[in-house]
Amino acid sequence: NCHFKEIFSKDSLVIYDLYNDYFLVGEYPDYTTKDQVLYSINSTTGDFNKMIDLRGQLSKKSNTQDAFLLRKKNKILIYTGYIDDDVILDERYFLFSLDTKSIEEVTNQMKKLDMLYDRDKRLADEWEDGFQSTMFNNQLKDYLCTWYKVLDEDFNIITPIVIRYVEVAGYNYKNNQFESFNLRTWLDNESNAIIPYRFDVNFEKALYKIYTNELLIENEIKQLDPYFYPLIKNFIYAKYNYGFENEYYQAFYNLFGFYQKGRAERKKRVDKYFTDSDKANLKLILEKIK
Repeated sequence: NCHFKEIFSKDSLVIYDLYNDYFLVGEYPDYTTKDQVLYSINSTTGDFNKMIDLRGQLSKKSNTQDAFLLRKKNKILIYTGYIDDDVILDERYFLFSLDTKSIEEVTNQMKKLDMLYDRDKRLADEWEDGFQSTMFNNQLKDYLCTWYKVLDEDFNIITPIVIRYVEVAGYNYKNNQFESFNLRTWLDNESNAIIPYRFDVNFEKALYKIYTNELLIENEIKQLDPYFYPLIKNFIYAKYNYGFENEYYQAFYNLFGFYQKGRAERKKRVDKYFTDSDKANLKLILEKIK
C-alpha cells in the first residue's frame, strides 16, 4: 500500500518520498516508519539509494509532509508531523545537506516565523503560516514562498505577500529553462481556467505595497520585465473590486482571496476610491508602460 512521490529533481538526481496510502486517505490501521525515509534515484545510472533516514528522530506517527530544495545552499528543507483531527501535530523541520550528508533540526527557526500550528491562534480564527506546495517552491531560485511571505534560503523575510490561491497545473519552459507556472483559477462566471504565472520577488513586493496603500519604489519597478507593468497597473483597480472584461485579468486576479470574495459585486467605476498612494503608483506605472 505504498507508492513513491517525486519531490524534486536536480541534475541527474531525483528525490522521492515513500508515502503510505492509508495515511493519505486519513486511516491509520498500521503506523509504519516507511515514510520517514527519503530516497534518491540517479536517472542516468538507475542507482536507487536511501538518502535521508529520520526513523531515529521522529515518533512512529510522524511522517514526511513535505521537502523543499534550497538550490543555492544545495540543501533540502524537510517538514515532518502527523495529522490528528485535521491538525498537524509534532511538527518538526530539518535541513539536510546534499554536500556533507549531514542533518540539523531547524524547528525553532520555523516557530519564530509562525510556521507551526498554534491552537490559540486557531481558536481566535487566526491562521498560522505554511509553505506553498513543493510543485511551486521547488521551481523557485533563491527563495521559498509561504502563504504570507517570501523567504530567502537563510529563512529571512524578504517581503510579505498578498494571500493568493496556488495550485500548480504545470510548467512553461523557454530554451529548456523554467519560465513560469501554470496555475488553476476561475473566471468571474465561475468557469475553470489555467493561466501562466511568473514569479518575481519585486513583482510580489509591488503587489503588496499597492494592497497595503504604500508607495512603490521606482528602483524595484525598473528591475522588472515590462511584462509585469499591466498586471501592476490593473492590480490598483482590482483592489477595489473592478470588473474586468478581459478574461485573463479575471483569471489572474481571482487567484487572490480578496478579489475572489467580491465576485458577485464587481464595480465598473472605482477611481473615486483611489488614495493618494494609488494615484502616485498609477502615475509611476503608466510612465513605464508608455
